Amino acid sequence: MSIYQRATPFSAQMSESPLSREQELELHRRLVEADPVAPAEIAEAFFECMITTLRERNSRIGSDLIQDAATEAFLALTKNPRSFDPDKTSAPHPLFTYLLMSAQGDLHNLLTRETNRQRRLVRLENVELSDDGGKYL
Repeated sequence: MSIYQRATPFSAQMSESPLSREQELELHRRLVEADPVAPAEIAEAFFECMITTLRERNSRIGSDLIQDAATEAFLALTKNPRSFDPDKTSAPHPLFTYLLMSAQGDLHNLLTRETNRQRRLVRLENVELSDDGGKYL
């Protein structure tokens, strides 16, 4: 099974949000209204739960990439809080679910970039170590 395939639906292996639906929506409203404290409160409420869930779902992925993905999801939401539309979901924990799905997508992108980088390194090593490497005479 590929690391990108899910064995179970996304929500089936999700750690529980520490906030109620109403608290999540209130935090999001404050973020949209540019409350300067809202980003820190969102991070405090969700970051550790997100890391735990992402680690459970992606056990073969390093902690550094998981933390980078969670951070990217938070930053994206902070920069564009309207990217999350609470009217489009009836999930019990809509903001937490949105952040997890965003972080999972960010993780996928990070893994793709890392894979491509590794491929380029391998190709350069192959050229460097080949019998003809650097010899054009």
